[in-house]
Amino acid sequence: MNVLQTLIFSVLTALLDAQTVYYTTALEGGDTKIHCLTSEANERKFFCREDCKQNDTLVETLGVSAQSDRYSIEWERRGQSSVGDVFIKISQLKKSDSGQYTCGVGPLTSATYDYNEIVVVDAELSGGKRETPTISAKSGGDVRISCPFSSSFHQLRISAFLCRVETLQCLFVPTKVTGNTRQHDRYTIRYVQYTSGSGFVYVSISQLKKSDSGRYRCGLERQGLSDIWSVFDVDVSDEPTVETQTSAPENSKPGTTPSKPAAPPKTTLRSTTDTLLYVGLTLVVLLGLFLLVLLIFYKRKSSKPKERQENLQQAPEETSKRPKGIQTATKPNKTLNAQSKVHLNN
Repeated sequence: MNVLQTLIFSVLTALLDAQTVYYTTALEGGDTKIHCLTSEANERKFFCREDCKQNDTLVETLGVSAQSDRYSIEWERRGQSSVGDVFIKISQLKKSDSGQYTCGVGPLTSATYDYNEIVVVDAELSGGKRETPTISAKSGGDVRISCPFSSSFHQLRISAFLCRVETLQCLFVPTKVTGNTRQHDRYTIRYVQYTSGSGFVYVSISQLKKSDSGRYRCGLERQGLSDIWSVFDVDVSDEPTVETQTSAPENSKPGTTPSKPAAPPKTTLRSTTDTLLYVGLTLVVLLGLFLLVLLIFYKRKSSKPKERQENLQQAPEETSKRPKGIQTATKPNKTLNAQSKVHLNN
């Protein structure tokens, strides 16, 4: 059983080693061109996001060129031979384009693959200490910087770092494994080393605040040697508010376009909706009061005939009671007459 596990581990390790990943660093908003593989002119060429296993093909062709949205394939012949180089081009890069890609040549059952990772950054530093670029960003956004380093003394590297100069707070990541990444709070640092020994330290700050403005340093810590680093400044500004745009003067300069023209109509729409709500509620209340008045008026009007009918029914009863009262009143008279007769006889 141990022999089988060792064999499986060896096979997996060999497969992972065979899948060499080529890194490409590009600026946001720009274009990038990646050398993929070599092929014949009429061979199938394709480019996918991730591993081409979930119908995520971005562009493909059997010819020498093809384009789909921002992605294109170009085949360039090598001299007079029938073989040429396959290039992939992505235009108008976004930060969301960062990630793993696969370039392939040939049919799906027996295709040859090339693995790439694209990292889209806001700024790519040159590595010189004298140059201090400033990266401007909006509050709530993020910045991503690439700090290059050469292949010299790569055996003596200990860790890559990102430091805030004003506070002397640093984030470190070991350099033993390429692609090693560490994240702390809103700060991320990643170490990538090419087979030649050169590479990049990628640093990023997310959910930017106004207090993040300042000077930063990214580089490598080396054993027995001085550190190497690059310096950059971050300038975080607040987003313009809707009220500021709404209060802009009407006589603005020709050719000036507001940054968010759709904001004022949204505010107007919200105010109109509230007004219609209040008017509707008022009409409902008035309609209810009107119906209540009609109901009271109807009840009062319908009760008057009943009162007249009751008065007519009570009138005969009072008339019939009057003779009975008279008859009872005459009884004492008869008694008195009888008594008077007896008294006279005596």
